[in-house]
Amino acid sequence: TAAEIHAGLRKQFMEPLTFKDAPGALYILQHPQNPSLLKIGSTKRADFSARLREHRWGCGFDPIIVHEPTATVKYCLRVERLIHRDLAQYNKPWKCEHKGLKNGAETSTHEEWFLVSQELAIQTVRKWEAFVRREKPYNWIGRLSVVWTYLMAKRRLVLSAGGGHLTHDARHEQWAALFAPPTTEEYITAYWQEAQSILKITSAHLLELYRHMRRFHWQYIAVSNSLFILVYIRGNLALCAFLFVLG
Repeated sequence: TAAEIHAGLRKQFMEPLTFKDAPGALYILQHPQNPSLLKIGSTKRADFSARLREHRWGCGFDPIIVHEPTATVKYCLRVERLIHRDLAQYNKPWKCEHKGLKNGAETSTHEEWFLVSQELAIQTVRKWEAFVRREKPYNWIGRLSVVWTYLMAKRRLVLSAGGGHLTHDARHEQWAALFAPPTTEEYITAYWQEAQSILKITSAHLLELYRHMRRFHWQYIAVSNSLFILVYIRGNLALCAFLFVLG
């Protein structure tokens, strides 16, 4: 259902990146015997023709290029998975025989094929490419940024009337609104809330440390004095040794 696709898309978007989410490029291929069947995939290779040769060797046919990689996309595999989830209602797993992998034929299922129009497939790929280039939603450690964590909580999906039913068209419209560029006010609010959260956590830790030190203050004093004496003695010994060498 549209609600299930929304939940899966939201979950995938908010998950931290992994080491597999490296830069790459997205492409769309068409099955020569079934023009309505499109493959949406990604590659990290600079030579796209090598990927096409793999299809010929592994699946036994020459795919038709619908959308050729034009530019590198950050965390390409993540973007590919988001596109697949976005088009999940059109997903059509395809069984083929890997003619090139072994001497005998081996049936395998490819999950990245979709019964979808070329127009919608290209539009969806370009939409996600443009979004990640413009917004850079993940920070340097691969987690969703402060701003987009805030926006995903604020810009919630609104179910339409009639028992909470959600159509796919309504879902697409709401995700388009959800991915609108953040306003200045939203930037300020997001970082202000993050600062308040950090301050709250820091204050709680400092309060806990203060209570602990009050409870065991004699032990802290004893340890502090011992460390001071140790440093003082070692410092004097080092000074004496230094003067002895100079003398």
